[in-house]
Amino acid sequence: MKERRISLASRVYGSLVAFLICFLLQLGLISFRQYYVMYPQNNMISHVQDLSSFISLNEESVDAYSSFRWDYGDIDDFISQERYRNIEKTKYLDSLSVEYDSENKEEYLLSRSSMNLYSTYLSISNEIMDLLTSGERTKASEVYYDKLSYCLEYLSSTMRSLLEETIIRTKISFLKTQGINDKIDSFQSVITLFSLIFAAMLSLGMASLLTSIRTFSKQSKLLGEGNWNIPDIKEKGALEIVYMAKAFNKMKHGMKNQVQLLEEKNTIQEELFEKEKESLSLQSLLEEERLQQLRSRINPHFLFNTLNVIKFSAHDEGAEKTEDMLESMALLYRYALGSNSDSVPVSRELRIVVALASLYKARFGEKINLKWESSLDEDLYEVMVPSFILQPIVENSFRHGIVPNEKGGEVLISISSHNQMLSIVVSDNGVGMDEETLIRVRERIKEKKLGSEHIGIGNVAARVQMLSPDSSFSVESKINEGTKVIMKMPLLIEKEEN
Repeated sequence: MKERRISLASRVYGSLVAFLICFLLQLGLISFRQYYVMYPQNNMISHVQDLSSFISLNEESVDAYSSFRWDYGDIDDFISQERYRNIEKTKYLDSLSVEYDSENKEEYLLSRSSMNLYSTYLSISNEIMDLLTSGERTKASEVYYDKLSYCLEYLSSTMRSLLEETIIRTKISFLKTQGINDKIDSFQSVITLFSLIFAAMLSLGMASLLTSIRTFSKQSKLLGEGNWNIPDIKEKGALEIVYMAKAFNKMKHGMKNQVQLLEEKNTIQEELFEKEKESLSLQSLLEEERLQQLRSRINPHFLFNTLNVIKFSAHDEGAEKTEDMLESMALLYRYALGSNSDSVPVSRELRIVVALASLYKARFGEKINLKWESSLDEDLYEVMVPSFILQPIVENSFRHGIVPNEKGGEVLISISSHNQMLSIVVSDNGVGMDEETLIRVRERIKEKKLGSEHIGIGNVAARVQMLSPDSSFSVESKINEGTKVIMKMPLLIEKEEN
């Protein structure tokens, strides 16, 4: 006979719904207790307290009238205190009113009688205070002894009787409401018990789900590590868990077969990969050869020797400025002549840029300025970078950014390192580029191709981006604000090849 399983979702949702129903019933019982137990009890207690306060104030009025000296007493103080007591007693007047029903006839009659007596007392008291205010002390005392004293006694007696009846009715009501309260407590205990049962069922369902998830997670980790010989997950428990176990086991066997096929293909792919590596090596050699051809478009030996002859002639003639320019020029060509390797120290690139700047400064004077800053340690100045990556960029900044600017400007080279990556930023405050020109430059950079005519920004960008997948070359520029070139490449420190 096939075992019938209940789905885990049904158990969890059923337990959750039942728990919520119990929770709502608890809230309903609390509201019911508040309305039918707490609210009536609070009203009765408040009613008794108001009656007690009224009687206490009334007793103070009796004592005040009986002790007042009608011939020479302080009228203003007496009237002030008595008016205050009358105002306070009027606040409790609603407590004297009792609704009529068949079970509180006596209390109802006492309530009506008290309200009538208080109304009479209030009228006589106001009359006495008016007489005292007008200075008729004798007449005021006569009204007190003839009328008010008896009214106060009757009012106090009636109010005490009303309080006694109210207390008796309050006790009876308390007994009734306490019975209701006890029943509510019983219902709440039963509902709490069911709530705990449903909460336990819900927790068990969630625990079963979490246990299954941990099992699947552990098995998945082992599969990720390449362990295909793990045993199948047992197909037992809730309906969803059984389906998941079947699907997981089927997937594991299918992946195992697929991996075996991939391993068989891997040998062929490795052979193809080796051939591709050889092809890339040949391509790299061709690219290096193209770069060397660019450096050798003129005969650097001949030009270097010629520059030295001209420099010595300038020295003999006392042309110091010309001599300095020729020395900077000779340094540039000596660098081109001697840098046969693809990588050079960044310090050497900086020296070449300084020589280039001296040539521009000799021609344009204070209109041209070059500054550089670095956060590198001293030993990192020998970090290796592709040769001829600073000179073309700085020359572009001078030619296209600073020189066209009437006020001149400054080129700043910033060098820093972070997370084994070297960052070189060349920025100027020249004329900048419009949006159309900037788009053309960026498209040239995206091509990642070495040019065949000159070592410009395209060549530099291509060589930097070929260093590693993390290397990057970007240009930012705004018209009349300047241009910024940002290069990022691996941080490599090694001896320069001779």
